[in-house]
This record gives sequence, C-alpha cells and structure tokens, in this order.
Amino acid sequence: MTVLKVLYEGWAMECCGTPFVVGEEVVWNAGPDDAVGEGMWRVATHAGGPVGARTVLGRVRSIQVVADAFVMRASGYECVPEKRSLREVEACPKWFARLGEEDGVRRDETGVLVELETTGD
Repeated sequence: MTVLKVLYEGWAMECCGTPFVVGEEVVWNAGPDDAVGEGMWRVATHAGGPVGARTVLGRVRSIQVVADAFVMRASGYECVPEKRSLREVEACPKWFARLGEEDGVRRDETGVLVELETTGD
C-alpha cells in the first residue's frame, strides 16, 4: 500500500470532474508533479498533464480544500505560496469559491489536496 498526495485542480473539477468523498474508491489519470510540491502528484484531465501520468486506482483517505492568495503585479495576479491554507472536508466540492480581497490580497479556492491510498505503486 502506498499513500499519494494528489492535487486535483479546481478548474479541472469544475470543467469535467466528478466530486468524490472520503472513503470512496476512485480511478484517475495522474502523475508525479514536483511543480506542485515535492513528491506530489497531480490529476491530469486534459492534455498538458504531468509527464508519466497513468491510471491510478485508490481509496480517498482525506480531502483538503486549497485556498491560495494572489497579489496584483504589473504582469497580473501572482500566487503567494506562503499564504496557502488548507481546510479539511469530507466531500470534494464541484465548484470553488472566490473568497474575497483584503489589503490587495485576493483569496480563491483553487482545488483539493487528496491523500489517496493505492495498492501496487
């Protein structure tokens, strides 16, 4: 048994994902993607997913909604990684919220971080 930390991006869920709950068995196309965090995986729902993405079967152990902070720069909004927050939930939402703006910092829910228990990885 292996436990993977998998990012399911909000735009991908809103576009064509099926919400899931803790304890549910899921089948995703996913692959390792250190760009989202060391040792992390990312669900690939469209072209341009992680190199080496493959079918992954597992049981959802936990779900956390990811909320990121963004500041406006000359080139547009820029993510502020140290202001990321996580909120434990029992079910993945289909839609993700814009949480508002304060002191020039915009906060948006941007996806879910999932602990996925797999076999054979």
